[in-house]
Amino acid sequence: MVGVNVSKKTRLSDLINYRVKVITLDSRQFIGELLSFDKHYNLVLANTEEFRLTKKSLLSLKDRARNKSDEPESNLIQEQKRILGLVILRGEHVISVTIEAPPANQKSRLSVKQGSGVIKPLKNNNTKSTGQSLTAPVRTQSTPGFSGAPKGFNPPPGFKR
Repeated sequence: MVGVNVSKKTRLSDLINYRVKVITLDSRQFIGELLSFDKHYNLVLANTEEFRLTKKSLLSLKDRARNKSDEPESNLIQEQKRILGLVILRGEHVISVTIEAPPANQKSRLSVKQGSGVIKPLKNNNTKSTGQSLTAPVRTQSTPGFSGAPKGFNPPPGFKR
């Protein structure tokens, strides 16, 4: 976490476009750019890398724990890395989300300069005032709605007119 200010009030919505590390129930780690999330804590990550322990190293760690051997852990742990790209993680599998790095283009987003344009109301001197507003609907009938069948309409057989 380099140069990132995090307070107690920081929410997941504040971390959009940040590079985050997500740990799941099966001890896999996903590192990617947080694009989106929802109320179920489903996460969408871009440019994602997956890190996981190999089955062989998991078994050797379990054996070491059972036998309480003095062999160093660094010899037992082997980690695989895969580049996945765009990933959707189901919220019920997520254990934790930690910040790895701020957004790469944060400064460019914040330093947008205001243009030299000016907002003015539209003035049109060519139209004559008729007393009717151009935004109000113009009624063609006295009563709105369906007024009956058009002239020359014959009902299908079995229906009376």
